[in-house]
Amino acid sequence: MKKALLIILIIIVGWFALRFIIGGSEDTWNCVDGEWVKHGNPSSSEPTEICGQQSKTYSDNEEISWEEAKSLVFDCQTEKVWQTHALQVTIILKNGIRLKTVEPKIDDIVNVAKSVQEKCGKILIGTE
Repeated sequence: MKKALLIILIIIVGWFALRFIIGGSEDTWNCVDGEWVKHGNPSSSEPTEICGQQSKTYSDNEEISWEEAKSLVFDCQTEKVWQTHALQVTIILKNGIRLKTVEPKIDDIVNVAKSVQEKCGKILIGTE
């Protein structure tokens, strides 16, 4: 029994040591653009800071990619979204900037906005 416990303890300590040697104390985030980025303590950083979206500034009525639009919603920067049947989407950020994009299929923006409600709060959704 003692021998089995010793082996289990060695395996656990070895796993933590190997993880520390190979990856340090860092973990990774999968950014919206598909890039995997290492980061330190996840409670001290937001994905936007690591994935490069934090420093981007937008102009009113700027056209952005669908991936950027999703990132802004996932990062809780969005206050309202509006979609048309022609797949045109307007995103209104919390700072009042309006951005335009095209969703791949109808209601994609609705599904994205609803998926972050628990994390970000309710995003006002409009459609025609």
